[in-house]
Amino acid sequence: MTQTIKVSYDKCQSVNAVLALLGHTEPRLIDHRYGTQRYLTQTGEMVDIFDDFEEAVYAVSIYTK
Repeated sequence: MTQTIKVSYDKCQSVNAVLALLGHTEPRLIDHRYGTQRYLTQTGEMVDIFDDFEEAVYAVSIYTK
């Protein structure tokens, strides 16, 4: 199952802040391509974060089992 959200730059200043907002304090970066960073969380979820500077948001996709 996939959940997608957008987090504005006003709410979070960095990718780490977005991850902390989601409750992930020690995710592991497993891929970084074309402006998207993919993390594996402690709970086994994969999280993709795309830095969309044109809209001034982080587009976040959360993949759960």
